[in-house]
Amino acid sequence: MKENIKKFFKVLIYLIVFSSLYLIMQITVTFPYAFFYMFFKAGAKSMSGDPNAFLSVNPQEIMQSVLMPVLLSAIIMTFGIASLALISFVAGFSLQIPIGDIISFVEKARIMPDAIQKYSEMMESIMSGQNFILEILLTGILVPIIEEIMYRGLVFDQLRKNLPLSLALIFQALIFGLIHLNMVQGTYAFMIGILLGVALIRSRSIILPIAIHMGTNLSGVILSKFQNEIGNTAEMIMRISSYVLAPVCIVLIFIITINKPHITKNKTNNALE
Repeated sequence: MKENIKKFFKVLIYLIVFSSLYLIMQITVTFPYAFFYMFFKAGAKSMSGDPNAFLSVNPQEIMQSVLMPVLLSAIIMTFGIASLALISFVAGFSLQIPIGDIISFVEKARIMPDAIQKYSEMMESIMSGQNFILEILLTGILVPIIEEIMYRGLVFDQLRKNLPLSLALIFQALIFGLIHLNMVQGTYAFMIGILLGVALIRSRSIILPIAIHMGTNLSGVILSKFQNEIGNTAEMIMRISSYVLAPVCIVLIFIITINKPHITKNKTNNALE
């Protein structure tokens, strides 16, 4: 029990530090974005001889306009501090389009039509009418952190103490799939749960699963918001990029973590087979 509490607080401190770093990155990138916004917004007026051009720009307008690029840039810079975390984030971000294509294929093939219909209705009710920034912060950032602490941090930790590691890996992914309460979402959550579990095993850090999870969720939020505004050419480029980046980044994660010390048989009672 003491060991679990110790691990929990260790993870908690790690996440507090990581979150603090993210806030620092937000503050850091806000200033240049605000400056360039003011320059382009008020530059023309200033050049025409208006001495109050820069003062006329509303600070609230500036913050609303730069908020989205500030958040995304801060995420990239925070993960960029650890290149492996950035690769993991890109891997998760790139998985969204292939997952969507598989679901579309299943739907066209008339496999599980009722489940697909329920899934579509559920996703539409979740995504429609929501504040985009709030979705980014909650679905894209907060939910992945909380879920990874729960399922890869606590649930998986307990399972692998009492089961062979391969079984623990499968069971934690199965539990992760079941809590989504939908057959379609639960199926791909199970597959992603396997990937997240393996990332944790190989890196011995919860940061990698969080990065992958954040990438997957953020891409889902962004695509659901802008999918109707994406042109055919841009969509084709995004699709090709996703199918290339996802496997390349996953392979890179395996290569980079190949020399890291993995969880041993003495600790887990069995090895991952």
